[in-house]
Amino acid sequence: MRRPVLAANWKMHKTQAETRAFFEKFKPLVAQSNHCEIVVCPPFTSLGAAVSAVGNIGPGLGEVGPAGNYAGLSTFAKWVFMAGMLLGRLELMTVLVLFIPQAWRR
Repeated sequence: MRRPVLAANWKMHKTQAETRAFFEKFKPLVAQSNHCEIVVCPPFTSLGAAVSAVGNIGPGLGEVGPAGNYAGLSTFAKWVFMAGMLLGRLELMTVLVLFIPQAWRR
């Protein structure tokens, strides 16, 4: 049996902080909902706040997110985080190939 879909969107009148506050109130209201699929379509300007609020994924964009954001960190700290991210990724081999001239030759 197909489940009905309840979809909602809003115009660009919410700030990121207001979007986060909305989802904090909205999530408990629909947490036990099992009669339909719920789709919320925030505007692009609030997308980071919405994803951060719904998924608990960490820092959002701007001034939202459970851990704030990276704006207060020093440039050095941002470089350390960036290096850690690159070292933890599988694409590291691709980056190394770009910087090792022996890999360019056949």
